[in-house]
Amino acid sequence: MIKNVLDVINVLVATPKSQLALLESVPMYNNISTPAISVLIGLAEGELQDPEVQKSALNIIINCVCGPVERLGGGLGRFVAGSKKRINLKVGEDVLSKMWNGVRVNNGIMALLKLLSIKTPITDADCIRALACKALVGLSRSETVRQIMSKLPLFNNGQIQLLMKEPVLQDKQQEHVKFCKYANELLERVLGKKSSANLDASLEDIRRADIVAQSRITFQEKELLQLIHSHLQSKGLAEAAAALQREANLPRSITPPNVLPAQPCVFSSPHLASPRISRQISHSAAAHLSGTPDIPSTSSGYYSNSSSQRESPTNPGSTPGTPGPIRFHIGRHNQQFSPGLVPVRGSASKSRFSTEKDCSINSPVWRSKGHLKGQGDYDMTLDKIVTEYLRKQHALCRNPVTTCPPMSLFKPHRCPEPRGRRMAPLNATSRIYNRMLGPKVGGIGGASVDRKFIYSRFRPCQSYRNSDDGGMLCCSFSRDEQYLMYGTFWGDIKLVSLQSGEETASYNFHQVPIEDFQQAKDHDVLLVSYADNGSGVWTYGDVVENKYSFEDSHIEFSKLIQDRIIGTKEETANIYDVSTGQRILKLFEANKANNYRENRATFNPTDELVLNDGVLWDIRSGKSIHKFDKFNDNISGVFHPMGLEIIINSEVWDIRSYHLLHTVPALNQCQIRFNNRGDIIYVTGGEVLRSAVGQLKDPPDYQELMRPRITESTAL
Repeated sequence: MIKNVLDVINVLVATPKSQLALLESVPMYNNISTPAISVLIGLAEGELQDPEVQKSALNIIINCVCGPVERLGGGLGRFVAGSKKRINLKVGEDVLSKMWNGVRVNNGIMALLKLLSIKTPITDADCIRALACKALVGLSRSETVRQIMSKLPLFNNGQIQLLMKEPVLQDKQQEHVKFCKYANELLERVLGKKSSANLDASLEDIRRADIVAQSRITFQEKELLQLIHSHLQSKGLAEAAAALQREANLPRSITPPNVLPAQPCVFSSPHLASPRISRQISHSAAAHLSGTPDIPSTSSGYYSNSSSQRESPTNPGSTPGTPGPIRFHIGRHNQQFSPGLVPVRGSASKSRFSTEKDCSINSPVWRSKGHLKGQGDYDMTLDKIVTEYLRKQHALCRNPVTTCPPMSLFKPHRCPEPRGRRMAPLNATSRIYNRMLGPKVGGIGGASVDRKFIYSRFRPCQSYRNSDDGGMLCCSFSRDEQYLMYGTFWGDIKLVSLQSGEETASYNFHQVPIEDFQQAKDHDVLLVSYADNGSGVWTYGDVVENKYSFEDSHIEFSKLIQDRIIGTKEETANIYDVSTGQRILKLFEANKANNYRENRATFNPTDELVLNDGVLWDIRSGKSIHKFDKFNDNISGVFHPMGLEIIINSEVWDIRSYHLLHTVPALNQCQIRFNNRGDIIYVTGGEVLRSAVGQLKDPPDYQELMRPRITESTAL
């Protein structure tokens, strides 16, 4: 029934008037009205769990966003005496702009991006992916949508290339071909280049590839043992994991941290792909590493590399080979190749380059060490696999260096950027010496280097644990920074001396767990948020007194002057006066609600703007200014202390132009809090290690400074 209705609508939306009708609100249950295009986006996302309904809804969206820019209008032509019939031409760009904006405002980009990686139902997944990608191609004609897409990891980190490697179901090759066609067109629109573009090898690429080939790759062997221990536990081999932990002297809590896909090492986006990346994998290594996804070949030449066939320097029984000279040839596609060259599949090209093996590889000494084995022998070790994995990471560096420090298996590798003469030196002593003669911070970028130096050396100095069974839900320093305050499951807030570590006071505010609290700057007032979706304003000291109670699930003070309180109840934000407890303003608009699960309304640093449910509000007029695009279902976002940026989950938005500046994958599904100066972000949470990992971020470039271990029910 629903599919038949959608098929009728699909025919009707061929006219601009019918398309504009989808932007109007329609009544829903519980006296709620929502735009019709929002209902279609929900059906396309799979609210009814019916693939046929999904495909019909996607076809309607495609007809709305993929129409021609210029079309004949619906006006009537007039006959004028002595003149020809005037044809009324209507430019369809205005209609398309409204449809593009309507789909974007109703979170259509997020819904379509999710459908690109859909895998169920398996029989219709390829068709749904192709239709969603076609709709994104139509949306990408909008400059605003194109700017937002260009900053997403799906395009920057090459995730869409992985989706193009193979279909979900092998029997759906025809649908997968359509998906690849639309994906290539989408990449061309968003990034400006085709994924199959012929890229010639430049001298700079050859220089970088030569540096990578000569680099000695080393890594921390203890990290590899931690990964092996985690793998054994995941396979149910508890005894083997315990034996490995005992013999290797591994710590008890050795769960490896979540490796964030900030810099993928297996694939790259098409505009970054070049022969220097693909040549890092030799023909023999690729044959054994069949389980590792290959880099999509965008090179237009024939090349080979022997550097990846060398033994890893960390293997004591191996001897690293010396890479031969790199030769650059100009020739035709059908030219004869020498036995040392390995042809690589790809389009025809005018350039190719290769490396030759050292002639010493055939020496008896080399053979006696077991480097060359028979055709039936298996010549692949875990050390080689890890070394090749790290070498491909090294090949993605903008400025690779020959001498690399030991690489980490838990963090993406990145070579240091070249520094000019006026840049602050990395050595702390040199920076301090330069301050006497030069700039205050020792050179350009000295403040950022100082922060990295200080915060990278954070270590646990003292641990505090609750003496009873109440646990610890939240904590904060006192106003005078002499005590640590923490909330418990029993509704108590306790004070612990930072010097002696002893509990000095305990206040009971409620009979339910305390999820969060905030202390006033200049007087003994606490804003307490309870776990039962309630909150209150309390005064404490000799006597604990409840001044006001609210139904909001979370409350906090205004930033500049703490004369107002903002509370959050689902998608609604309420602003109260501190002195009277009366509500001053209510901020809610049903047509712009994003419905974040963990929505928390907050003031900007000047108390003139409010961010609630992903919508920016003006306090003076009480009207919404802008709705930011939704790319997650939980985190509603916070203001940067500088006041020019808004961080919503992993997306960083410019508050002046509403453009997406960049994405920070490390902030995904995390709660963040700034220090007093606003130059350091403390990150907690995450998709895998929730409430167990803390990170320190440098806001100018959002680089990770440190990842300390924080155990539950413990404050550091």
